Amino acid sequence: MKSYIVGLFLLFYFSLPQKAQTLSEGIGALLADELLQKSDVSLAVYDLDADSLLYAHRQHKLCRPASVLKLVTSYVAISRLGADYTFDTSIYGNESGDAHNLYVKGCIDPLFDEDDILAFVSAVPKGIVVDTLYADCSYMDSLYWGPGWAWDDTPWGFQPYISPLMLCGGCVEVTVTPTAAGESPIVESLPVSSFYSVVNEAVSGKGEKLSIMRDWLEGGNVIRVTGSCSVEKSERMNLYPSQDFFLAVLRERIEAAGVEVRNISFSHTPLSATLLHTVSHPIAEVVGEALLESDNLCAEALCYHLGGTYGYRPVRQEMGPKIIESFLEYELGFSSDFNVADGSGLSPYSYISADIILNLL
Repeated sequence: MKSYIVGLFLLFYFSLPQKAQTLSEGIGALLADELLQKSDVSLAVYDLDADSLLYAHRQHKLCRPASVLKLVTSYVAISRLGADYTFDTSIYGNESGDAHNLYVKGCIDPLFDEDDILAFVSAVPKGIVVDTLYADCSYMDSLYWGPGWAWDDTPWGFQPYISPLMLCGGCVEVTVTPTAAGESPIVESLPVSSFYSVVNEAVSGKGEKLSIMRDWLEGGNVIRVTGSCSVEKSERMNLYPSQDFFLAVLRERIEAAGVEVRNISFSHTPLSATLLHTVSHPIAEVVGEALLESDNLCAEALCYHLGGTYGYRPVRQEMGPKIIESFLEYELGFSSDFNVADGSGLSPYSYISADIILNLL
Protein backbone atom coordinates (compact mmCIF):
# COMPACT_ATOMS: atom_id res chain seq x y z
CA MET A 1 0.00 0.00 0.00
CA LYS A 2 2.82 2.44 0.81
CA SER A 3 4.40 1.86 -2.60
CA TYR A 4 1.03 2.64 -4.17
CA ILE A 5 0.78 5.92 -2.27
CA VAL A 6 4.28 6.91 -3.37
CA GLY A 7 3.21 6.28 -6.95
CA LEU A 8 0.21 8.57 -6.52
CA PHE A 9 2.41 11.35 -5.13
CA LEU A 10 4.81 11.11 -8.06
CA LEU A 11 2.00 10.96 -10.61
CA PHE A 12 0.49 14.08 -9.07
CA TYR A 13 3.83 15.84 -9.12
CA PHE A 14 4.65 15.10 -12.75
CA SER A 15 1.16 16.10 -13.87
CA LEU A 16 1.72 19.69 -12.69
CA PRO A 17 3.76 22.34 -14.49
CA GLN A 18 7.03 22.78 -12.63
CA LYS A 19 8.87 25.79 -14.03
CA ALA A 20 10.70 27.18 -11.06
CA GLN A 21 11.16 23.91 -9.24
CA THR A 22 13.76 21.44 -10.43
CA LEU A 23 13.11 17.75 -10.62
CA SER A 24 15.44 17.11 -7.71
CA GLU A 25 13.78 19.72 -5.51
CA GLY A 26 10.31 18.50 -6.34
CA ILE A 27 10.96 14.84 -5.59
CA GLY A 28 12.99 15.81 -2.55
CA ALA A 29 10.00 17.70 -1.19
CA LEU A 30 7.80 14.64 -1.68
CA LEU A 31 10.30 12.38 0.04
CA ALA A 32 10.34 14.74 3.01
CA ASP A 33 6.68 13.94 3.67
CA GLU A 34 6.17 12.29 7.07
CA LEU A 35 4.53 9.25 5.49
CA LEU A 36 7.54 8.55 3.30
CA GLN A 37 9.92 9.17 6.16
CA LYS A 38 8.47 6.06 7.78
CA SER A 39 8.45 4.00 4.59
CA ASP A 40 11.01 2.06 2.57
CA VAL A 41 11.76 4.11 -0.55
CA SER A 42 14.06 3.11 -3.39
CA LEU A 43 13.70 5.51 -6.30
CA ALA A 44 15.29 6.08 -9.69
CA VAL A 45 14.08 8.38 -12.50
CA TYR A 46 15.53 7.83 -15.97
CA ASP A 47 15.20 9.86 -19.19
CA LEU A 48 14.87 7.41 -22.08
CA ASP A 49 15.27 10.12 -24.72
CA ALA A 50 18.45 11.52 -23.20
CA ASP A 51 19.61 8.08 -22.04
CA SER A 52 20.58 9.44 -18.66
CA LEU A 53 19.71 9.08 -14.99
CA LEU A 54 17.83 12.15 -13.79
CA TYR A 55 17.34 11.38 -10.13
CA ALA A 56 18.17 8.65 -7.65
CA HIS A 57 17.32 8.15 -4.01
CA ARG A 58 18.70 5.06 -2.27
CA GLN A 59 18.38 3.27 -5.59
CA HIS A 60 20.49 0.37 -4.33
CA LYS A 61 18.35 -0.20 -1.24
CA LEU A 62 16.62 -3.57 -1.18
CA CYS A 63 12.86 -3.28 -0.71
CA ARG A 64 9.88 -5.59 -0.95
CA PRO A 65 8.80 -5.18 -4.58
CA ALA A 66 5.20 -6.43 -4.23
CA SER A 67 3.61 -6.63 -7.70
CA VAL A 68 6.49 -4.74 -9.32
CA LEU A 69 8.20 -8.14 -9.24
CA LYS A 70 5.85 -9.20 -12.06
CA LEU A 71 7.92 -7.00 -14.40
CA VAL A 72 11.00 -9.05 -13.59
CA THR A 73 9.21 -12.39 -13.85
CA SER A 74 7.60 -11.50 -17.18
CA TYR A 75 10.83 -10.21 -18.72
CA VAL A 76 12.85 -13.25 -17.69
CA ALA A 77 10.06 -15.61 -18.83
CA ILE A 78 9.91 -14.11 -22.32
CA SER A 79 13.72 -14.07 -22.54
CA ARG A 80 14.15 -17.69 -21.45
CA LEU A 81 10.97 -19.36 -22.75
CA GLY A 82 10.67 -17.44 -26.02
CA ALA A 83 7.84 -15.54 -27.69
CA ASP A 84 6.36 -18.71 -29.22
CA TYR A 85 6.02 -20.58 -25.92
CA THR A 86 2.56 -21.90 -25.02
CA PHE A 87 0.79 -23.12 -21.89
CA ASP A 88 -0.82 -26.44 -22.77
CA THR A 89 -3.50 -28.62 -21.19
CA SER A 90 -4.33 -31.91 -22.92
CA ILE A 91 -6.92 -34.67 -22.73
CA TYR A 92 -6.07 -38.24 -23.69
CA GLY A 93 -8.07 -41.41 -24.24
CA ASN A 94 -6.95 -44.93 -23.39
CA GLU A 95 -8.90 -48.10 -24.19
CA SER A 96 -8.18 -51.41 -22.50
CA GLY A 97 -10.64 -54.13 -23.42
CA ASP A 98 -14.11 -52.80 -22.72
CA ALA A 99 -12.82 -50.07 -20.39
CA HIS A 100 -12.47 -46.51 -21.67
CA ASN A 101 -10.38 -44.15 -19.55
CA LEU A 102 -9.68 -40.45 -19.97
CA TYR A 103 -6.63 -38.55 -18.74
CA VAL A 104 -6.38 -34.79 -18.48
CA LYS A 105 -2.83 -33.51 -18.11
CA GLY A 106 -2.04 -29.97 -17.07
CA CYS A 107 0.96 -27.71 -16.59
CA ILE A 108 -0.54 -24.64 -14.84
CA ASP A 109 -2.38 -22.81 -17.61
CA PRO A 110 -3.76 -19.76 -15.78
CA LEU A 111 -6.09 -18.83 -18.65
CA PHE A 112 -7.91 -22.16 -19.01
CA ASP A 113 -11.65 -21.42 -18.80
CA GLU A 114 -15.02 -23.08 -19.28
CA ASP A 115 -14.91 -22.67 -23.07
CA ASP A 116 -11.75 -24.78 -22.98
CA ILE A 117 -13.53 -27.39 -20.86
CA LEU A 118 -16.24 -27.60 -23.52
CA ALA A 119 -13.56 -28.08 -26.18
CA PHE A 120 -12.38 -31.11 -24.20
CA VAL A 121 -15.95 -32.41 -23.99
CA SER A 122 -16.33 -32.15 -27.76
CA ALA A 123 -13.19 -34.27 -28.19
CA VAL A 124 -14.54 -37.16 -26.09
CA PRO A 125 -15.93 -39.95 -28.34
CA LYS A 126 -19.70 -40.23 -28.14
CA GLY A 127 -21.38 -43.48 -27.19
CA ILE A 128 -18.68 -44.70 -24.81
CA VAL A 129 -18.80 -45.24 -21.07
CA VAL A 130 -15.81 -43.79 -19.26
CA ASP A 131 -14.66 -46.12 -16.51
CA THR A 132 -12.35 -43.52 -14.91
CA LEU A 133 -11.55 -39.89 -15.62
CA TYR A 134 -8.03 -39.26 -14.35
CA ALA A 135 -6.30 -35.99 -13.51
CA ASP A 136 -2.56 -35.98 -14.18
CA CYS A 137 -0.98 -33.44 -11.81
CA SER A 138 2.59 -34.67 -12.19
CA TYR A 139 3.91 -31.38 -13.60
CA MET A 140 4.57 -29.73 -10.24
CA ASP A 141 4.93 -30.54 -6.57
CA SER A 142 2.04 -30.26 -4.13
CA LEU A 143 3.08 -26.87 -2.70
CA TYR A 144 0.11 -24.74 -3.75
CA TRP A 145 1.29 -21.42 -2.23
CA GLY A 146 4.56 -19.54 -2.39
CA PRO A 147 6.84 -19.01 0.64
CA GLY A 148 5.49 -16.50 3.13
CA TRP A 149 2.10 -16.14 1.50
CA ALA A 150 -0.44 -15.00 4.07
CA TRP A 151 -2.72 -17.84 5.14
CA ASP A 152 -5.55 -15.42 5.90
CA ASP A 153 -5.54 -13.96 2.37
CA THR A 154 -7.63 -16.94 1.36
CA PRO A 155 -10.44 -17.24 0.21
CA TRP A 156 -9.94 -14.26 -2.09
CA GLY A 157 -9.38 -14.90 -5.76
CA PHE A 158 -6.06 -13.07 -5.90
CA GLN A 159 -4.45 -15.97 -3.98
CA PRO A 160 -5.58 -19.19 -5.66
CA TYR A 161 -4.43 -22.69 -4.79
CA ILE A 162 -1.92 -23.37 -7.56
CA SER A 163 -2.09 -26.73 -9.31
CA PRO A 164 -1.28 -28.10 -12.79
CA LEU A 165 -5.01 -28.07 -13.53
CA MET A 166 -6.58 -24.64 -13.10
CA LEU A 167 -10.13 -23.84 -14.23
CA CYS A 168 -11.04 -20.14 -14.26
CA GLY A 169 -8.00 -19.50 -12.10
CA GLY A 170 -9.26 -21.98 -9.52
CA CYS A 171 -12.00 -19.52 -8.63
CA VAL A 172 -15.73 -18.96 -8.82
CA GLU A 173 -17.36 -15.58 -9.47
CA VAL A 174 -20.29 -14.88 -7.14
CA THR A 175 -22.67 -12.03 -8.04
CA VAL A 176 -25.39 -10.77 -5.70
CA THR A 177 -28.17 -8.59 -7.16
CA PRO A 178 -30.80 -6.87 -4.98
CA THR A 179 -34.53 -7.38 -5.51
CA ALA A 180 -37.42 -5.77 -3.61
CA ALA A 181 -36.59 -4.46 -0.14
CA GLY A 182 -36.83 -7.20 2.45
CA GLU A 183 -36.68 -9.97 -0.15
CA SER A 184 -33.81 -12.32 -0.85
CA PRO A 185 -31.37 -11.01 -3.46
CA ILE A 186 -30.51 -13.02 -6.55
CA VAL A 187 -27.24 -14.91 -6.20
CA GLU A 188 -25.47 -16.28 -9.29
CA SER A 189 -22.16 -18.12 -9.43
CA LEU A 190 -19.95 -19.15 -12.35
CA PRO A 191 -18.83 -21.65 -13.36
CA VAL A 192 -21.80 -23.67 -12.18
CA SER A 193 -20.84 -26.86 -10.35
CA SER A 194 -21.94 -29.11 -7.52
CA PHE A 195 -18.34 -29.04 -6.28
CA TYR A 196 -19.30 -26.01 -4.15
CA SER A 197 -22.54 -24.74 -2.69
CA VAL A 198 -23.93 -21.26 -2.08
CA VAL A 199 -26.11 -20.44 0.93
CA ASN A 200 -28.09 -17.22 0.48
CA GLU A 201 -28.99 -15.66 3.83
CA ALA A 202 -28.86 -12.05 2.63
CA VAL A 203 -31.72 -9.53 2.44
CA SER A 204 -32.27 -6.85 -0.21
CA GLY A 205 -32.08 -3.27 1.02
CA LYS A 206 -29.83 -1.19 3.23
CA GLY A 207 -28.53 -2.42 6.54
CA GLU A 208 -25.74 -4.74 7.64
CA LYS A 209 -22.80 -4.84 5.22
CA LEU A 210 -23.07 -7.57 2.60
CA SER A 211 -20.64 -10.45 3.07
CA ILE A 212 -19.66 -13.17 0.60
CA MET A 213 -17.44 -15.69 2.36
CA ARG A 214 -16.29 -19.29 1.96
CA ASP A 215 -15.77 -21.60 4.96
CA TRP A 216 -12.03 -21.53 4.29
CA LEU A 217 -10.89 -22.22 7.85
CA GLU A 218 -12.47 -25.67 7.61
CA GLY A 219 -11.16 -26.20 4.07
CA GLY A 220 -14.74 -26.30 2.85
CA ASN A 221 -16.41 -25.02 -0.29
CA VAL A 222 -19.63 -23.62 1.12
CA ILE A 223 -20.03 -19.97 0.13
CA ARG A 224 -22.32 -18.06 2.47
CA VAL A 225 -23.96 -14.76 1.50
CA THR A 226 -25.13 -12.69 4.48
CA GLY A 227 -26.03 -9.10 5.31
CA SER A 228 -27.90 -6.54 3.22
CA CYS A 229 -27.70 -5.97 -0.53
CA SER A 230 -28.65 -2.56 -1.93
CA VAL A 231 -26.42 -2.57 -5.03
CA GLU A 232 -25.06 -5.38 -7.16
CA LYS A 233 -21.81 -6.83 -5.84
CA SER A 234 -19.45 -9.46 -7.22
CA GLU A 235 -16.72 -11.35 -5.40
CA ARG A 236 -14.15 -13.77 -6.79
CA MET A 237 -13.55 -16.64 -4.38
CA ASN A 238 -10.95 -19.38 -4.64
CA LEU A 239 -11.94 -23.03 -4.16
CA TYR A 240 -10.00 -25.84 -2.52
CA PRO A 241 -8.31 -27.75 -3.99
CA SER A 242 -8.04 -26.43 -7.54
CA GLN A 243 -7.40 -29.75 -9.28
CA ASP A 244 -10.45 -31.34 -7.66
CA PHE A 245 -12.57 -28.42 -8.83
CA PHE A 246 -11.23 -28.82 -12.37
CA LEU A 247 -11.90 -32.56 -12.38
CA ALA A 248 -15.40 -32.21 -10.94
CA VAL A 249 -16.49 -29.63 -13.52
CA LEU A 250 -15.00 -31.62 -16.40
CA ARG A 251 -16.88 -34.72 -15.27
CA GLU A 252 -20.15 -32.78 -14.98
CA ARG A 253 -19.77 -31.30 -18.46
CA ILE A 254 -18.89 -34.67 -20.02
CA GLU A 255 -21.93 -36.29 -18.40
CA ALA A 256 -24.12 -33.37 -19.52
CA ALA A 257 -23.07 -34.26 -23.07
CA GLY A 258 -24.44 -37.78 -22.61
CA VAL A 259 -21.27 -39.70 -21.73
CA GLU A 260 -21.30 -41.61 -18.46
CA VAL A 261 -18.26 -41.22 -16.17
CA ARG A 262 -18.21 -43.87 -13.47
CA ASN A 263 -15.18 -42.76 -11.46
CA ILE A 264 -12.70 -39.92 -11.07
CA SER A 265 -9.16 -40.31 -9.77
CA PHE A 266 -5.56 -39.11 -10.10
CA SER A 267 -2.82 -40.83 -12.09
CA HIS A 268 0.01 -40.32 -14.57
CA THR A 269 -0.95 -40.40 -18.22
CA PRO A 270 0.21 -43.72 -19.75
CA LEU A 271 2.45 -43.57 -22.82
CA SER A 272 -0.09 -45.70 -24.68
CA ALA A 273 -2.83 -43.06 -24.32
CA THR A 274 -4.07 -41.30 -27.46
CA LEU A 275 -4.10 -37.50 -27.58
CA LEU A 276 -7.66 -36.26 -28.13
CA HIS A 277 -7.26 -32.50 -27.82
CA THR A 278 -4.86 -29.83 -26.55
CA VAL A 279 -5.78 -26.32 -25.40
CA SER A 280 -2.91 -23.85 -25.76
CA HIS A 281 -2.55 -20.27 -24.60
CA PRO A 282 0.45 -18.23 -25.83
CA ILE A 283 2.90 -16.68 -23.41
CA ALA A 284 1.98 -13.19 -24.67
CA GLU A 285 -1.54 -13.61 -23.28
CA VAL A 286 -0.25 -14.85 -19.93
CA VAL A 287 2.25 -11.98 -19.66
CA GLY A 288 -0.48 -9.51 -20.64
CA GLU A 289 -2.71 -10.66 -17.80
CA ALA A 290 0.19 -10.71 -15.36
CA LEU A 291 1.12 -7.11 -16.11
CA LEU A 292 -2.09 -5.37 -17.17
CA GLU A 293 -4.31 -7.03 -14.55
CA SER A 294 -1.55 -7.71 -11.99
CA ASP A 295 -2.74 -11.31 -12.02
CA ASN A 296 -0.84 -13.33 -9.42
CA LEU A 297 -1.66 -16.73 -10.89
CA CYS A 298 -0.33 -15.73 -14.32
CA ALA A 299 2.91 -14.51 -12.76
CA GLU A 300 3.29 -17.71 -10.76
CA ALA A 301 2.57 -19.82 -13.84
CA LEU A 302 5.36 -18.00 -15.67
CA CYS A 303 7.66 -18.65 -12.73
CA TYR A 304 6.84 -22.37 -12.60
CA HIS A 305 7.38 -22.73 -16.34
CA LEU A 306 10.77 -21.09 -15.93
CA GLY A 307 11.49 -23.73 -13.30
CA GLY A 308 10.35 -26.35 -15.78
CA THR A 309 13.29 -25.51 -18.05
CA TYR A 310 15.53 -27.45 -15.65
CA GLY A 311 13.87 -30.55 -17.07
CA TYR A 312 12.96 -32.09 -13.73
CA ARG A 313 9.44 -33.29 -12.87
CA PRO A 314 7.71 -32.48 -10.70
CA VAL A 315 8.75 -28.82 -10.87
CA ARG A 316 9.51 -27.52 -7.39
CA GLN A 317 8.39 -24.06 -6.31
CA GLU A 318 11.91 -22.74 -5.71
CA MET A 319 13.19 -23.60 -9.22
CA GLY A 320 11.64 -20.58 -10.99
CA PRO A 321 12.89 -17.96 -8.52
CA LYS A 322 16.40 -19.44 -8.80
CA ILE A 323 16.36 -18.91 -12.56
CA ILE A 324 15.17 -15.31 -12.09
CA GLU A 325 17.96 -14.66 -9.58
CA SER A 326 20.50 -16.21 -11.94
CA PHE A 327 19.29 -13.96 -14.76
CA LEU A 328 19.60 -10.82 -12.61
CA GLU A 329 23.07 -11.81 -11.49
CA TYR A 330 24.63 -13.12 -14.68
CA GLU A 331 22.66 -11.35 -17.42
CA LEU A 332 22.28 -7.94 -15.75
CA GLY A 333 25.35 -8.10 -13.54
CA PHE A 334 23.83 -7.47 -10.13
CA SER A 335 25.32 -8.86 -6.95
CA SER A 336 23.56 -11.77 -5.31
CA ASP A 337 22.44 -9.95 -2.13
CA PHE A 338 18.90 -9.50 -3.54
CA ASN A 339 16.28 -12.22 -3.08
CA VAL A 340 13.46 -13.55 -5.27
CA ALA A 341 11.03 -15.88 -3.47
CA ASP A 342 8.13 -16.16 -5.93
CA GLY A 343 6.95 -14.79 -9.26
CA SER A 344 4.09 -12.49 -8.27
CA GLY A 345 5.46 -10.49 -5.33
CA LEU A 346 2.98 -11.91 -2.82
CA SER A 347 5.88 -13.24 -0.76
CA PRO A 348 7.32 -10.84 1.86
CA TYR A 349 10.67 -12.61 1.43
CA SER A 350 11.49 -11.01 -1.93
CA TYR A 351 13.85 -8.02 -1.87
CA ILE A 352 15.09 -6.08 -4.89
CA SER A 353 16.06 -2.46 -5.58
CA ALA A 354 15.02 0.36 -7.88
CA ASP A 355 18.19 0.16 -9.93
CA ILE A 356 17.50 -3.52 -10.71
CA ILE A 357 14.06 -2.61 -12.09
CA LEU A 358 15.51 0.37 -13.97
CA ASN A 359 18.25 -1.66 -15.64
CA LEU A 360 15.84 -4.42 -16.55
CA LEU A 361 13.44 -1.95 -18.16
